Amino acid sequence: MGNCIQQIVALVMGKVDQARGWRHGPGGGGGRGASSKGARAMGPLREVGLHPEQHGPNANVLGSGRISGSGTCLSRAPLQQDRTYFECRVESIGDGASGAFCMGVARARDNPAELSGQLGFVAHSWGLRSTSSAANGPYKVGDVLACAFDQNDYPACLSFYKNGKRLDDAEIRGAKGARLHAAVSVTPGLELRCTFSQGFQFPPPQSFDGIMVARSLV
Repeated sequence: MGNCIQQIVALVMGKVDQARGWRHGPGGGGGRGASSKGARAMGPLREVGLHPEQHGPNANVLGSGRISGSGTCLSRAPLQQDRTYFECRVESIGDGASGAFCMGVARARDNPAELSGQLGFVAHSWGLRSTSSAANGPYKVGDVLACAFDQNDYPACLSFYKNGKRLDDAEIRGAKGARLHAAVSVTPGLELRCTFSQGFQFPPPQSFDGIMVARSLV
């Protein structure tokens, strides 16, 4: 009888967790760390690339994860979980190019032409510029800049990592909005490879995961 009651309680609690959008799994910390915002559950990790439409007119999206040209591009999926991690790697820098880029978050646009500028200068965007002293720049080919976005903190916090090492002076707070996406900005002569969901070069911080695609609760 006692075992039967315990099984019923466990089943009920599992349904409650599901309804809250809690995710229990690798990298999730077994709690709210990787949960979704609102009454949505997160599907299994799958590849999330750059958005084919949400980018400036001079940004060139090359496949699902590479970008060159100039301007800003958003991730294909929005940031709906509490804690998200993503990376970008410098693939090439042309002769005479500054090699400057930005990484952070931005709101999706009804008019993507608004994304022609750089993160931090485009409205409703927040980002770290690779050439800044806080980013420990400049960056060379092979270097990786990563972002850990914590919406469970208040105000929401962006932390950054260079080649797996936390940049203590590069924290940005206050990003907010209902349609936030991971975002990168590039300048002419530079090519980046962005990794948003899996296959990271460096492990995410504890309780952070790559971008997970939300699905409606059944």
